Amino acid sequence: MGDKSLLYDIITKEYIHNLIYGDLSRARLFQSTFNQYQLDLDTNYILTIMYDDFWKVCKNRDNHYRYILKRRLLEYTREIIKDYKTISTTLTGTDKVIIFLDCQGRTEEEAFNLSQELAEKIIDDLKNEMTHTVSIGISSYCKSNKDLAKGYEESFNCLENIFNKGRGKILRPSPIDVNIDQDYKSKIDKKIYELLIKVGFQDREGSYDIVDEIVQDMVERNVSEEYIKSNLIRLLVEVINYFSRGNLKSDLSLITVKSIETIVGSNNIDDAKEAIRRTLDLISSGLEREDDHDLAMNNARAYIEKYYTRDISLDEISMVAGYSKSHFSRTFKERMGINFSKYLIRVRIENAENLIRRSDKSIFDISLEVGFNDYSYFSKAFKDAYGLSPKDYRKKTKKK
Repeated sequence: MGDKSLLYDIITKEYIHNLIYGDLSRARLFQSTFNQYQLDLDTNYILTIMYDDFWKVCKNRDNHYRYILKRRLLEYTREIIKDYKTISTTLTGTDKVIIFLDCQGRTEEEAFNLSQELAEKIIDDLKNEMTHTVSIGISSYCKSNKDLAKGYEESFNCLENIFNKGRGKILRPSPIDVNIDQDYKSKIDKKIYELLIKVGFQDREGSYDIVDEIVQDMVERNVSEEYIKSNLIRLLVEVINYFSRGNLKSDLSLITVKSIETIVGSNNIDDAKEAIRRTLDLISSGLEREDDHDLAMNNARAYIEKYYTRDISLDEISMVAGYSKSHFSRTFKERMGINFSKYLIRVRIENAENLIRRSDKSIFDISLEVGFNDYSYFSKAFKDAYGLSPKDYRKKTKKK
């Protein structure tokens, strides 16, 4: 790099840093120098460019490698934007390049379109120069230098949404601020329920579609990266627990930790979704090895053991198994040695017994929690199973 280019870089960085950090007095102090290098723009938009996977690419690399990577991005960018009135620099200590764009007296609408045009050109042209993608955050319209510090924060903060939007995106400030209420949580529960049924029927494409719907809904609500990741991990664990049986147990126990690590460490939504898809594929492959009757009955048992607190009807459980009601009832009893309704009661009573032993909840509340609407019926069913009333059983277990 020649002395002139080096000096230009130093002065450009000084000028931009003065303005984005709100040090207008220092900017005025160097006004004549800035004018000499034609840096004193009437900036209307700030664009911040970021390598989508910078820290993953630079993992186990030294600072020199990181500097070269970022320097190359700056040089490519400057070549691409040379026909626009701009100045640009790298941001020390970050993976980002920043651009000031002067829209040269255009109306705000025209200026908006120009900033979009420039961002699209940068992303498209960089594909010919680099193997790694970039995303760009764009500020709101800046009317004067007083707006530049805020504009920089906007363009920088836009890139926090890159996880939600995916690689190679142009991001602008969003006014959306969504509250996550109980209704929305119930909606996710419903989608997870639908997903379990699709996976049970080995409908891979249908399963993928539901995962995509869950993710897309969260993205449209503009929720945080942490919220999305926590819900995807919850979805993953729910599916794994539901299908953790027989020959699948060992395979799933190995993939669970790996998939969760992938989701936690993912830089964008696509990587997180891919971890979910790999898990669904593994489960589907395991289910394909099951006999048709075993698959139907295992799906029914898994459903009962997860949703035993609900009023599961014969229609509902037959649908889960993929059988008619009469065929399901006959096959279930042949395979389990007990009819569906008695099996459901047994599962409820077993869960009630665990709560009676391990919690201080009232027995009445426990009966409701496990799905009994009639306390007398619950008490009788419990005594039939354990030889003692729920109250006496608690007394006995507390003494041990």
